[in-house]
Amino acid sequence: MFFFFFFQAEDGIRDAQESRGLGDVYKRQGHYHNFIELHTEDEHTQYIGVTAMVHAPKVCLSTNQLSLGTTYLGVKEPKHIKLTNLSMLPTHVSWQTLEADGLDVSVEPAHAVLGAAQELQVTMTFEPTVSGQLSSLLMCVVEGMDAPLGLAIDTHVATLNIEYSLDQAPDDNDKHQDNLKISFGDKVPIFSAPTRTLIVTNKSAIPATFTLSVGKFMSVGSPDKQDPVSTPAPCTLLPKTTVSLGDAFAAALGSPTGTQRACLTDRSGASGKSMASSSCGQGIPESGRSHETLRFRSEHGRSLVAARIRHAQEQSALSKDQGIALSLSCATGVVRAWESVRIVLTCYSNMPGHYTDVVQCQVADLPPARFPVSVTVCGSPMQFDPTSVGLRLPPDTPWGNFRFEPNLINGPPVTRKLSLLNSGPIDVEATMRIFSEPRHFQSADVNITYREDGKGCVDVIPHVMHESEIPIKISPAVLLIPAKSKADFEISLNVGDVATKVEQCLIVDPIAKGGHPHAVLEQSMFPAAYLNLEALILQPEVTTKPKARLAFHCLSSDTTEHSSRIRTVQLTNQTCSIFSFSLATSGPFKIDQVEHDIIKNQSFDDPGAHTLKPGRSKFHSLKPLESVQVSVQFVQDPEEMGPKQSDISSYHGELLINYENGTVQPYELVADITYPAAVLSETEIKFGIVRVGSHATSSVTITACTPSCSQWMMTNIGNCSTSPPRRGSITIARRNSLTGTVPVEGLTAAQQANATNKSPFSFQVKSGFFSVIVELRVIRQAGEIVSRRQRVDVGGW
Repeated sequence: MFFFFFFQAEDGIRDAQESRGLGDVYKRQGHYHNFIELHTEDEHTQYIGVTAMVHAPKVCLSTNQLSLGTTYLGVKEPKHIKLTNLSMLPTHVSWQTLEADGLDVSVEPAHAVLGAAQELQVTMTFEPTVSGQLSSLLMCVVEGMDAPLGLAIDTHVATLNIEYSLDQAPDDNDKHQDNLKISFGDKVPIFSAPTRTLIVTNKSAIPATFTLSVGKFMSVGSPDKQDPVSTPAPCTLLPKTTVSLGDAFAAALGSPTGTQRACLTDRSGASGKSMASSSCGQGIPESGRSHETLRFRSEHGRSLVAARIRHAQEQSALSKDQGIALSLSCATGVVRAWESVRIVLTCYSNMPGHYTDVVQCQVADLPPARFPVSVTVCGSPMQFDPTSVGLRLPPDTPWGNFRFEPNLINGPPVTRKLSLLNSGPIDVEATMRIFSEPRHFQSADVNITYREDGKGCVDVIPHVMHESEIPIKISPAVLLIPAKSKADFEISLNVGDVATKVEQCLIVDPIAKGGHPHAVLEQSMFPAAYLNLEALILQPEVTTKPKARLAFHCLSSDTTEHSSRIRTVQLTNQTCSIFSFSLATSGPFKIDQVEHDIIKNQSFDDPGAHTLKPGRSKFHSLKPLESVQVSVQFVQDPEEMGPKQSDISSYHGELLINYENGTVQPYELVADITYPAAVLSETEIKFGIVRVGSHATSSVTITACTPSCSQWMMTNIGNCSTSPPRRGSITIARRNSLTGTVPVEGLTAAQQANATNKSPFSFQVKSGFFSVIVELRVIRQAGEIVSRRQRVDVGGW
């Protein structure tokens, strides 16, 4: 073994007390031991022992075999390795590529100085340019080392892998990649706007752009771009809502009235905020979005805004007039590595039929994927105009209801105008028929008969409906409704002379004029429209209070202006119709005044309009539940000669309520006049024996029998005619009536309490004996009646 020593100073001069070091340089690594011979001028020789350990740089890699696994074409794959300096000497390292076919390799850092005992992390980036199995070899040259370090690399390069699927597919087979069909259903209600979600999944690390397109039923105004940031979370879907035909028609025509009407019939229940965000995020046409997208405080306000936005979207989407339109939530975008993009397809429709189309998805440079689309739309684009007076279209039944206002019998025919709306892109011809029964129709008739042996026989036969235009008829029977327009027709009610309730059904059979140019249309897809017709024909009638009759109870002693001669009857309209009538009377009665019920019929214009004097207004109108107060006066004067069989005279009459349709409702009026009557308490007057020159006195009680005021008079009949007749009057308390006790005028309270008066009969005997007949006459207002006559014998001495 040979060792080489190199000295920095082989000779030299040193002063006394000076020293100098000798440096030795070793070029090879190893363990050294030797002697150094040192000669001085004084010929002395000294030997110095030298021992040395010589080190060289030593660097190692964390691995010499790097497997990248599966990498993807065009996708950079970063990896990290470590370089470790095992020595205490710094050294320089550099990287070189020996073999890398189909793989671009970059090293950072490519050159570096590795310090003593230092670890250095090296980042290597691999980008495959070809697919398949690849291998590569890298070399790391370390200064001071005899051999470089090697790094072997292997990988399998995969290409872009895209998978398609449907969210909530109706059939499991439709979810398979090779048999993916987008079906919206076989019986999709018209205007329902169903949705399907196409999921594009990137099962590789290669981000790719995609583009979706629809063959022929592409929605107008569909988006061209997607939000550049795609997330694995699913996009928000539009709610599945049902929009009535009137709403869609209003949106199609673009009329403000129709739009307002559409807002009131929205059934989506979605708030304005959520609808606005959904339509923006999914790229639904944004026409009609303005200040209406602002946040509303009430739920009803948010629903109105959501309905308007949706109708504007449908109007824009269906502007090609093809019957349906497929709207995409995003037409273009980027599906990033290992992520999924959810694309919502919405099918708008305004015409029934079976439609087919193709949705194509182009991802990067892959062959385009084509998915067949099918939908069968059922329903009619024709509907009755919901703004017609009397028309009601319940959301929970497939038919509507039209009700005539109540009419009085014998009235003139009533004609109303209705409209049929056609929101579809094709002219519709409607044939209208009226049947004698309302829907829901009876499906079968059951007939039960009994045979002679007592057994029953049940026959079930299909129910047969009959057309009838009595009393309701339609004109015209065939109507052409232009596309996206409307047509009017008249419906008439012939009011008869019988009060009844009419229930019929109007059936409208629509058919596309000239067929459907864009789809297969069968008649079963185009259902008829039904409208139940109702009419109520009334007999005009008012209820009276008192109910049976109006009775007057009068006295012959009262004047014709007395309060007992005027009574009031209340007439109330208990029907559901307004009507007018005039009033008249028969018999000894007349109408004093007519006063409306101020509580129910309060008017702020004319406070005196509630009281009508006779002759001021010929007809009086009553709305349902309104009332009038009619004051009737009994005008019969007492007879000069009262009735001989009784003390009461009765009279009859009627209050005639003449309605404007010619019918008359009578109301009975009765009255009676009570005449005066009185009786004597004594049947005879006895004075007995009276002395001449003396006076004899006797008393008799006269009692009134009726409430009428009675008059009496006494006359002397006989040979004594000197005594003048005595006269007076008597009465009893008036009987109670419906209006309370009426005090008798001209009588004090004591006289009313005492129903009798005692009138004395006084005779003065002058001389001799005479016989006299005493007669008491009770004088009524109508004449005289002799109540008692008695012969009185008076003698004196």
